[in-house]
Amino acid sequence: MRPHGTARELEERRRRAIELLKTGKTVTEVARAVGASHSSVILWRRQFEEDGWDGLRAKPLPGRPSKLSDLQKEELLKLILKGPLAAGYPTGLWEEFPHN
Repeated sequence: MRPHGTARELEERRRRAIELLKTGKTVTEVARAVGASHSSVILWRRQFEEDGWDGLRAKPLPGRPSKLSDLQKEELLKLILKGPLAAGYPTGLWEEFPHN
């Protein structure tokens, strides 16, 4: 499962981990400091050793690209947060809208 945070935030966490390792901290200390697993820190160290800072860059997320624009996503979020009644549904439940 992907950790919480933007791609940029996660990349910064990996960079911080490497910087801490460079100061002599142990893998366990670094994992605790950046909120990652021991195995993740070992993986990041290996990626850094093989590819340098580029090895820690965020990778594109796999999957189909969204068909909604950023504006459409914002509008949808606002609609969802207002609830089904505000969207014209007869009850407070998101259920199939009658097509009479």
